[in-house]
Amino acid sequence: MKLEDIRIDTYRSGGTSIRQEDLAVRVTHLPTGITKTCDYCPTQRQNYEEAFRHVQLAVARYEIEVNGDKENQLREIDIELEKLNKHGDIF
Repeated sequence: MKLEDIRIDTYRSGGTSIRQEDLAVRVTHLPTGITKTCDYCPTQRQNYEEAFRHVQLAVARYEIEVNGDKENQLREIDIELEKLNKHGDIF
């Protein structure tokens, strides 16, 4: 995956308007349109890493489905995605 194929957006996240910070991150893979957001980590960097990892796995899954590769590869990616979805805040 090339970095020029990725768009990163940040937006405000948090409780009250006093404590809101630009911590939430949305990562979009432009060629496929796959988008993942993350806002539960305490730092913007951690949110970026979580969202980026999800996009990487989703793009890999998409490419495997398009190319008709083996089902075992899909199962491995699904297991990784399930591990990452432990918080349930990534869409």
